[in-house]
Amino acid sequence: MAYSDGTPCWAQLLTRDAAAAGRFYTALLGWDCRDQGGWAMARLRERPVAAITPHPEADDPALWTVYLATSDLGAALTRVEAAGGWLLEGPLADYALVAEARELGADVPVEPFDTPRGRVAVVTHAAGGGMVSLRQAPG
Repeated sequence: MAYSDGTPCWAQLLTRDAAAAGRFYTALLGWDCRDQGGWAMARLRERPVAAITPHPEADDPALWTVYLATSDLGAALTRVEAAGGWLLEGPLADYALVAEARELGADVPVEPFDTPRGRVAVVTHAAGGGMVSLRQAPG
């Protein structure tokens, strides 16, 4: 499915208990959460809508990440920088190490990365809000 630029196109929940979260969102939203061996693919009317995955930091609270579509990730990253934002994460990010480096005041830019659903870059802005840009995979 093609999404217009700026449209939410994917969501991911990091949580301590993916199975319990799957049961909750099934009851709340009518999702069909299918176990994928440690994480769940949530579907609505047979279409994938979200991933529910274990949080890499067991003591951290649950966190939703919303992915926003872009037809040109490079151009979107240029606009992010021009607007005062910056790249946060990439494919090899060691989240614990990145968190520790950030606590010490380091900026930890990493290159965008490819996923089965498209090319991804995690960016933020001066106010601290996170945003994910995603270029849909061909097909």
